[in-house]
Amino acid sequence: MAAEYAYKYDYGSPAVRENQPLPKKEVQKRPEFKTYNSPLAKRLQEERAATKKVLKLAAFLSAAIVVFSFATASFYEKDLAKRELDTAQDYYMLCQSENKELHAKLNALATAENIDKYAVERLGLVKITADKEVYLDAETDNKTIYFQGNEKADIEK
Repeated sequence: MAAEYAYKYDYGSPAVRENQPLPKKEVQKRPEFKTYNSPLAKRLQEERAATKKVLKLAAFLSAAIVVFSFATASFYEKDLAKRELDTAQDYYMLCQSENKELHAKLNALATAENIDKYAVERLGLVKITADKEVYLDAETDNKTIYFQGNEKADIEK
């Protein structure tokens, strides 16, 4: 099998005989060309570089302005929400104090004597006495209630 591939090797080469890598070939240097520096080309390069700098600066400044505007808008919204919260808390405290006052007044008015007095004086109601009470039994489910005098009302269930 070794004989089949024997033609691929150069047995006369010192690298094969001593198992060393082949010597590297020297890289041929290309001849240097003269460069012609055109003042127009140089000026165009400088203008492109300046334009890139200006564009980078403009992009940075626009990004900074956007971030600043978002920050100020969020601070404004936070301040507005805080003021609304303070106003709502003040109103809540006012409503709580008014609620306490009304509960105190209600507790003072909610006695049996005051309720009877209010019913008689303000609403014009009359206390029912034993001689004015009339109970009727009806075969239907309707109730008939007699008030003062001959008035009657039928209330259906």
